[in-house]
Amino acid sequence: MIFVLIAGTGYIFAQTAGTATIAGTVKDPGGSVIPTAAVVIHNTDTGIDRTIQTNAAGAFTAAFLPPGPYEVDISKTGFAKLVRSGLVLQVGQTMALDLALQVQSTTDRSR
Repeated sequence: MIFVLIAGTGYIFAQTAGTATIAGTVKDPGGSVIPTAAVVIHNTDTGIDRTIQTNAAGAFTAAFLPPGPYEVDISKTGFAKLVRSGLVLQVGQTMALDLALQVQSTTDRSR
């Protein structure tokens, strides 16, 4: 039984070693949280995307990301899309992003 516990712990460590996390909160210009916003985490080296949503508190977390360069795209109907680029993750890092979406104007909606 002890062997299983030790082996299981090594497996969990192997999943988390060498990775990083991007976490944040999405709000509107007035500071209210935006739930169910689409968050796309794009690794610009590999071209791989991870798509998640903000929760009821406007928060999101993308864990177990390989280190490297990233771009984060946030979108929600009624708001202008926000792109944050030039983000570089290091091993073991948790990058915190607090983002504000601007209300989409009526001229922007026609595009």
